[in-house]
Amino acid sequence: MRDNETNLRLTERALIRGARFAFDRNLTSFDPRDTLLRFSVMAWAATHPTLVGRVIMSIGNRLSSAFPFTLRSICGVRPNCESQSLMLAIMLCIHLDKIEGEDWASRIDRLFSELMARAITDDKGMGWSSPNPFQVHEPGGNVVIVTATSRVVHTTLLAANVLMLPTFLLGNERARDAVRKIAKFLAHGIFRTVLPSGALAFAYSDVDQSRIINVTAETASFLVRAGRAFDRADWVEIGLGGARFVLESMRSDGSWGYEAEASSPVDNCHTVMNLKSLLEILEENASSRIDAVERMASQIRGVVDRGLRYYLDTFFREDGMAKFVSTSRPVERSYDTAYAIRMLIAVVKSSLFDEGQRGECDALLERVVGYALTHNQRENGEFILRRRGGKEYWFPNMRYGQLQMCVALAEYRELRQMHAAESA
Repeated sequence: MRDNETNLRLTERALIRGARFAFDRNLTSFDPRDTLLRFSVMAWAATHPTLVGRVIMSIGNRLSSAFPFTLRSICGVRPNCESQSLMLAIMLCIHLDKIEGEDWASRIDRLFSELMARAITDDKGMGWSSPNPFQVHEPGGNVVIVTATSRVVHTTLLAANVLMLPTFLLGNERARDAVRKIAKFLAHGIFRTVLPSGALAFAYSDVDQSRIINVTAETASFLVRAGRAFDRADWVEIGLGGARFVLESMRSDGSWGYEAEASSPVDNCHTVMNLKSLLEILEENASSRIDAVERMASQIRGVVDRGLRYYLDTFFREDGMAKFVSTSRPVERSYDTAYAIRMLIAVVKSSLFDEGQRGECDALLERVVGYALTHNQRENGEFILRRRGGKEYWFPNMRYGQLQMCVALAEYRELRQMHAAESA
């Protein structure tokens, strides 16, 4: 196993190669080559929640994992995630600005302008859409079609997290105004299920009534943080209603599904979204006490500890491979690896965990990063999209996974540099 210094040196090389690959391939812009047929086929399938439509969606998903990117683009669901990638690209440039030798910061203003131009704003607030239609399943079996004109909560929250960075939130009134409008949309512009306990389950978009756990967790974290930043106690209370749903949705083994239903699968990245969101609420309260959060803090902390234990015991192989699902199947995806790295960094940096917890996560972080640097990047900088049963799938237009890995490695680099400075 490599030491921290070796991993750091290799990380810088992998990070720059990965970022250059992303921007050289213009991964933050829409690729017109695969638009018409992909949209036509998947729009028809998505708008026909019949057996035939479901079969076409299933075939499209399977083909998207088995064929080169042109066929994947035709048949795969949401392979581009343009708006999400744009947001990650901004975040990456902020990190890369700390690396000498290339002017990454000059890209930020253009990317920020493009991000704001893609926002959908009305009297409900501000949000962002997904480029392709897809299905959302509501409780009771009803299927709703989310189209390119619908605001998607997860995409909107990625934008919100970018705008909440000090780069924008401090001194950029346009960004601050956008955060207010996003908070208005998330607090009042989407459907939420009110449970008997007072918990709130948030929908996936502004056109459905689903109850998605990770979306609720991320919404809760954002509303609590934005509520403190803008002195809005009502946003904090709504956010904590979402946090209650996440707490109540944890299973007896410490896991979460995608939805609250018992049959809902458990996977890596959505587990991280839940854990990291709850941890962000605790960190916000630790930095500036919030009375409403304080009343729930011990309960949240207990769930975080249980969830983290399940996560560490379930989603990693001994060699550092981050698994996609909580089974023994050897499936890995680039963005699961990225989410794993960022989750482990969050624990290592947090003063809320004891030395044993931080040390365990730090050692695992080294293995995960070492595995990714050894196995998951080509010489040209491209990160693998997926590996299953020893079979690898590389897709040059998989913007989301490429940029997620770059952001994760940038955060790892900064963590190790901080540790080196503290030790000097």
